[in-house]
Amino acid sequence: MTAKTPNFTKLAWRETLSEVKLTSPVAMILTLGSAATTIAVTYVMTRSVAISAICSLALLAAMIVVLFLWKLISLPRRLLAEEMQKTDQLTRAANTASASPPAPHDMELFRKFTLLITDNDVNFFGGHHFGDDIPKSRLVSAREFYSIWDKPQYEFVAPDMNARFDEVKASVADLCNAIMKNTMTNRLRPDCLTVRHDGDPYGESDRTKEETKEMNAAATRFVETVKAFHRFALERGFLFG
Repeated sequence: MTAKTPNFTKLAWRETLSEVKLTSPVAMILTLGSAATTIAVTYVMTRSVAISAICSLALLAAMIVVLFLWKLISLPRRLLAEEMQKTDQLTRAANTASASPPAPHDMELFRKFTLLITDNDVNFFGGHHFGDDIPKSRLVSAREFYSIWDKPQYEFVAPDMNARFDEVKASVADLCNAIMKNTMTNRLRPDCLTVRHDGDPYGESDRTKEETKEMNAAATRFVETVKAFHRFALERGFLFG
């Protein structure tokens, strides 16, 4: 059964008439103002009330015709956009309804991941500048993830989830490697790491600036990747631990 093609002319005319009723104060002011201006200008030029009235009516008719033609031209495009939006909404709803729930293994793995790499970790790396000292306690979760979670039991059954999780693993590895390569224990604060080496205690050398830039960039990638993974998981029905 084929869909019935809408009568664009009839629809455009209906919309035109609905606006001609001047239910909008702005439309009423513009229309009546245009008519009054036309009458005044025509009367000044012709000194004829009849001609002024005819010109005013002609202007109103022309405005209606222009409005109708505009509706006729724009209506198909607008209806097509509305139809595409409805189709997209229906497709999304169907995909959501037909999507199978996550496997128990995947649910448990995601729960463990969110308990290990918490929002506090993400917020810290998102706001920390690596030119400053890094408390070693802030690196415990990332280092544990980096050193342990590369085993097969820490893989998702769902291929799409596992592909996104591989991106998280890569971002954690980049972050940990950048920190290990570019920092040392602060002698004055043994519980912290610092990028400032003995030859540059104030962090002003080009080397220190480049190392700081590398760690800041790795932290940004880590934060963006983890947040994207969270959004992707939530769309598929996963729950935080």
